[in-house]
Amino acid sequence: MVKCNNVEMMQLLYDEKRTHPDALIRAFLKAPHGERIRLVKDTIKLLTVEHVPREFMHKLFVAAAHHGQMAILEIVYESQLADLPLNVLKYALDAAGANAKIEKFIRKLVCDQVFKNLLRKYLLLSER
Repeated sequence: MVKCNNVEMMQLLYDEKRTHPDALIRAFLKAPHGERIRLVKDTIKLLTVEHVPREFMHKLFVAAAHHGQMAILEIVYESQLADLPLNVLKYALDAAGANAKIEKFIRKLVCDQVFKNLLRKYLLLSER
């Protein structure tokens, strides 16, 4: 299904409980990211939190940074229910190499998270 880019078939089989989540993970890993961004987006949507360990999504984020796949980084980041751990962002930043666009994106995520956490702590302290 992945090789022929049949997203609708993959969705139907998954909805009918005929596709195991492990098969979706393999589909994501085999999808040619540069050519089939829609397939990657749809596969990530199917990789729900209940079926996929967060660690797997963290690995996908780091791998996307390593391969310079900005669109994949954004998709994986937006699919997260919680902030990515700072150590995952650090690994992704290290993996990005000299890709300035990817580095800027990850640095912004780090700054946003750190600021949000500081603000949260400040608000908690001010409530006391």
